[in-house]
Amino acid sequence: MSNRRAFTLVELLVVIALIGVLAGILLVAVGSATNSAQRSRTMATMNSVSAAIDGFVLEHGQLPGLIPAHLLGEGDVLSQSQNVVLHLTGGARTYATYVNGAGEEVALDPAALAEYERFRDLPGTAPVELTPISDGDLTYYVIYKSERFGEGPWIKGRPYPPYLAPKDDEVRFPDVSPGTYDPLTSGHNDLPDVVDAWGQPLLIFTRQRGNGPLITEHDHGDDDDTHTAQFHQEGMCVYAAAATLGDKEARQRQEDMSTGGKIGSRLAGADEGGAADGEREHWLYLMLAHPTFTTLNASTFEGQPAGAYLLLSAGQDGIYLSHQDGPLLSNGQHNPSFASMDFEDLEDFDDIRMAGGAVR
Repeated sequence: MSNRRAFTLVELLVVIALIGVLAGILLVAVGSATNSAQRSRTMATMNSVSAAIDGFVLEHGQLPGLIPAHLLGEGDVLSQSQNVVLHLTGGARTYATYVNGAGEEVALDPAALAEYERFRDLPGTAPVELTPISDGDLTYYVIYKSERFGEGPWIKGRPYPPYLAPKDDEVRFPDVSPGTYDPLTSGHNDLPDVVDAWGQPLLIFTRQRGNGPLITEHDHGDDDDTHTAQFHQEGMCVYAAAATLGDKEARQRQEDMSTGGKIGSRLAGADEGGAADGEREHWLYLMLAHPTFTTLNASTFEGQPAGAYLLLSAGQDGIYLSHQDGPLLSNGQHNPSFASMDFEDLEDFDDIRMAGGAVR
């Protein structure tokens, strides 16, 4: 007769509970390791973009950009990030025209027009010709061909090898036919984006002037004072206004919740529904300013820039400076106040920031 003692029900339940606890700890550890790996991958991508911009400046004496940043509007045609990336990778051509005394539209640089037409007529897929972008007497034309992405840019009459060669998982190409969607809802236009490890577009801001306020309160107006800022907000609404953005399909556009508070990006801007006036500008000011050499003045946005350019990843949650992230109230709700926020408050977000480039 066997003398073996069977497990009691209580003992079995204890063992099961211990297994559950250990599994939970393991899942947290795996999740943390995965997030850490994705942050490292994103930092590597941002370092590549930073090195490419620095190399471009070293060779050409100016920051990259196909056209002046203040002309980018909402970015539904060409975003500020794409304006920089396509100048680094190649795959696009541009030329400008002006109206002469006879009222005729004339190419500012006939060689640039000739290259534009040659590029357009190359065999391959149909090119994407962007809507002309006007700036007073000047009109800019931009064309893009997907199979030429990464072949190197054409600058001042000659080809150059690419300054940036992103990996396949660092680029997101449009997966729908041109013109069949609303860019400010879908979060993309007809051009590719460099993305972070979570599949969300990197935001890129480049310094346009050597003095003046770091940012202005004008989102994408045509007033002359928008040109006096060192950095421009134009060209980012296509991301910040998106109802679903990138691989995470994260909502950036702000929305009031029935329980109080908001969801969405603090960079959405007052034009994107539910955002407080001046909210975007304040957070951009904090990110662009040098924390050591700037005494914050939110009424004038004056200060020393942290660098000649700023790169921003939305981080793990996929939302740029999310209302469910960053500074929170004691009850866990988002903090609706932004005017009193300081440099330290930026550290509460999971977003990844990188400023670079010499400030001259």
